Amino acid sequence: MNPEHESSVNLLQNNRLTNSPDDSMATLIRQDPALRERIRNSSELFADYNRIKNQLGQEAVTSAIGPEVSSMETEPSSQESLTSSESRLSVAGPDSAFPEIRVLRDTPATAEKTVRVYRGVSDTRLMERDQVPYAMRTEYGGGSIGILKDVEEEVAALAENPGYATLTAYKKKVEGKLNPAEAQRLRDDIAEIEDAILNGENARDLLVHMQIRHGGGNATSGLTPYVSATLDPREAADYGKAGVIAMDIPLSMLSESSADGTEVRLNGVIGSEYITAIIPRNPNAAEAADSEVDIARAVESLPSLENQYSQEELQQARQEKIAATAERDVSSHQKDVEQIWRNRIDAISAIAPPELAAHIQVVEAQARELGANPYEAAKSYVYDSAEARLEQISQETGRSYEIDTFSYVDPRTKRRGTYTKEALDDAMVKRLMRTVQRVEGEAEELMAKRAAAKRAREDATAALL
Repeated sequence: MNPEHESSVNLLQNNRLTNSPDDSMATLIRQDPALRERIRNSSELFADYNRIKNQLGQEAVTSAIGPEVSSMETEPSSQESLTSSESRLSVAGPDSAFPEIRVLRDTPATAEKTVRVYRGVSDTRLMERDQVPYAMRTEYGGGSIGILKDVEEEVAALAENPGYATLTAYKKKVEGKLNPAEAQRLRDDIAEIEDAILNGENARDLLVHMQIRHGGGNATSGLTPYVSATLDPREAADYGKAGVIAMDIPLSMLSESSADGTEVRLNGVIGSEYITAIIPRNPNAAEAADSEVDIARAVESLPSLENQYSQEELQQARQEKIAATAERDVSSHQKDVEQIWRNRIDAISAIAPPELAAHIQVVEAQARELGANPYEAAKSYVYDSAEARLEQISQETGRSYEIDTFSYVDPRTKRRGTYTKEALDDAMVKRLMRTVQRVEGEAEELMAKRAAAKRAREDATAALL
């Protein structure tokens, strides 16, 4: 639990509300909006909520927090309809890693043709719920994860149309909802994506690679708008400490990068209505139990839905989907590049002195006329201007202010380096301009002190005459 809320929850758990609506505990809840929001929205607070309700009473808690809290006691109504038709099948002996399956539905949730995918789950509480991507999570500490429901629209747009426009729209919406470490990681990840886009990569592939870097099986947040899954139940079993869920989803919800791979990314939130079956892991399985063999046996007993792709159909459909998205990614890539150029040039101009900012605009226009990279031209101009200005200050002051005598610490790598035109990046350009401004201030102060000392000497000489 977030430490800043822990004392509030402890107070609630250790005290009872009276029947008075103005009781101090009810006031405490009302006055702590962050705690109230967590109690309303975070699926990870179900247990905390129930303990509080038992201590305080439902009527008092509802009065203090609001009627929405009543929905926290159970899963959504769609979940209730799922479990009402559940059937359990025993598929192996009690020593097996996966001795039974829970079939939640035997009819498809969509009229579209579906593909069966598997997902390993580490927490039994999450097996029947909506599967939520990293981009909709926030970390409270101690392994506790909150769900940011109000960014679902932006996450869905980023998953469906990955690009710089949807990426920045997501950043704008989510940044203020993250803890400081997450917010910094978001900025670093976006800067990394920007650099890679300028080097020719597309946003979709970059987000997929970031998804793979998570490794799976961890309760963490992140930038990627996908839910990881696989076509191979054995891979899912490797990640599923609590078990494996089988989902039947339309192909439109897959973000494909390869028609041959078994690992897949699912776009945005995957509703619980797509969960066909749950295959819980047996915590008392024999040490000799082979989870790959046992999960394969369990999967054989799953129902086949009438609208599932055959293996041959799926291969062809995935190839067609990849070809279509590749064309779309190519057409959007130059737009992404242009927008990143524009944003970075504007960011440089915003902190440049007025005269330098005006020259940057001229350099940008000239570069575009020549078909050159305007951002690189702007950076090079800033570097050349800074080098010339520092040399001028060195001559004026008699001190060494050459550009190669200064260093900076890269905010991402934490490594110290010197300013070189060959390694010039966005952060270096901004720091270089600030360095020049600082040196100009130091030089002005130094020259003022020298002038004052000169006047003092002249005055002292005149007094002796």
